[in-house]
This record gives sequence, structure tokens and C-alpha cells, in this order.
Amino acid sequence: REPLTRSVDVIDAAEQSQEWRDTGGSAEGEDKAEQSNQEGLTNSILHLKGQMMYMNEWDSIMFLGTPIMSSLDDMFKIGLYINDLSMHDSSRDLVLAGTQQSAELKLALDQEQEKSRLLEQSMIKLDQEMQRTDALLYQMIPKPVADR
Repeated sequence: REPLTRSVDVIDAAEQSQEWRDTGGSAEGEDKAEQSNQEGLTNSILHLKGQMMYMNEWDSIMFLGTPIMSSLDDMFKIGLYINDLSMHDSSRDLVLAGTQQSAELKLALDQEQEKSRLLEQSMIKLDQEMQRTDALLYQMIPKPVADR
């Protein structure tokens, strides 16, 4: 007979917050746990992608999977490092490429912000020079004539 196979898209394995456990799972504790998650304290959540197979020989279900990570920071938050990923797993390359792209985008954003700051300074200087030019013009020619 064929082993049963089932493809699993995502499995979330998360630890409950300590605050929730201390309150015995009361509604107040659930609110605190939810608030903690909303505040960014979700560093104990591990998303896995893989496949489950029933193994007749073991009379058990086997799960073979890999973590889903979008950045090195996400990996560090849950205690994983690049060396923990399989050498042949494409997610290793994706995480590194995403980190490189993120660094390049941050550099480009910083450069654009600096250009914007310099442009604003140039516009202020231009306005000052135009006011000075108008003042000199009005000293030489009457204002109604100069405005024409």
C-alpha cells in the first residue's frame, strides 16, 4: 500500500506569552498576550514549510520542512543563523539576496534624502537672491514701471 502524503503550506509553531500562562488563560491574560504580539514581541513564532508523510514502518507521521524567513533579522530573532539552513536550500540564497537588496535600497533612500535637503537649501538661496534682485531693481526704477 502507498504511504499517505499530504503537502502542508504553512505550519505556525508559537510559544504562548509568559503573561498569558501566568493568568491561567483568562480573558485579561489573552488581551495582554494579544497586546504583546501587537507590540512586536512575536519573536518566538517560527513559520515552517514542508511535507508530512505517514510512515508505515514507524507507525508515525514524519514532517520534513524548512523555516520560512524573509530577512536575517527575522532569523536572529528566533535564534537561527545562516549555517542552520541546508546548503542546498534556496531560502538561504533568498535571505541573503533580500538582505543585500534591502541594504542597497536604504543607501539609495539616504542619497535621495540628501539630494532633497540640498535642493531645499538651493531653493531658499534662490528666493533670497530673487528678493535681493527685486530690491535693487526697485531702487533704480519705480515699482509700477518695474512690475510691467
